[in-house]
Amino acid sequence: MNNINLSQKAEVGKVSWDSVARKQPDDDPALLLAAANSSRTTLLIQNVGTVDVYLGGSGVTALTGLLLSAGSWLTDDISNNAWYGITVAGTADLRVLEVHAS
Repeated sequence: MNNINLSQKAEVGKVSWDSVARKQPDDDPALLLAAANSSRTTLLIQNVGTVDVYLGGSGVTALTGLLLSAGSWLTDDISNNAWYGITVAGTADLRVLEVHAS
């Protein structure tokens, strides 16, 4: 399996975003996209690339993960859990937006 990796990060006030777009070696585990954060109110993960991504906990696989198809997004405004991602093949291009409580 191939992975995704963080390539840049920025923070503006209480909002932060990450751009994710680099493949890792096949034997690497899933990548942490957003750490658990008790002050997070909303998390948006958008797949702007052409490669599907599987989302879940630290042990996520293509069999256990939630499919984030190319061109789609996931919004989490219920939990403040960590989110990990992995691809089956190729390089994914994701955007991660995190909104924090004041």
